[in-house]
Amino acid sequence: MSHDVQSHFLLRFDRIWAQARRVQLVQAICWGVLLALAGLGLLAAFDYAFELSHTLRVVGLSTVAVASAGLAVGLVVASLRRWRRSATAATIEEVFPQLGQRIRTTVQFGEMSSAEIQHEGIATTSFLLWKTTRSSWLSRCRWTRSFRGSRWRSPPCSPRWWAWR
Repeated sequence: MSHDVQSHFLLRFDRIWAQARRVQLVQAICWGVLLALAGLGLLAAFDYAFELSHTLRVVGLSTVAVASAGLAVGLVVASLRRWRRSATAATIEEVFPQLGQRIRTTVQFGEMSSAEIQHEGIATTSFLLWKTTRSSWLSRCRWTRSFRGSRWRSPPCSPRWWAWR
């Protein structure tokens, strides 16, 4: 990013992005361990039933080890390919459709300098940001009027809600 300090949103997005990659990594390791345990169980059952020779046991153990490691590495590589910044932003927008394409736009232009953004043809005036934020805030206030009686959550247009955020 051209600024010395990244925006709070981009820092938070990067944490979510890293967390998604960590979850995928842990899931890949768990699938590899699960395959290894299932393979060892199957090998032990065959050894008990058919009394396999030492050579077949070694071949079976190495096959289980290679298959579980291959599965884990394959899942890690697939998750690293999938969880790019733009794909993560798109996933967040699918979960929260009321955001529109704001997340993707922020991630796309968040790391560019002001000159690069102007070269892309994007207006960088604070008025447009204020207008977008204000209209979003007003629409949330109108949307939550029916939830005035809710005890567990104050509406987004109340000062108490904004202070809590």
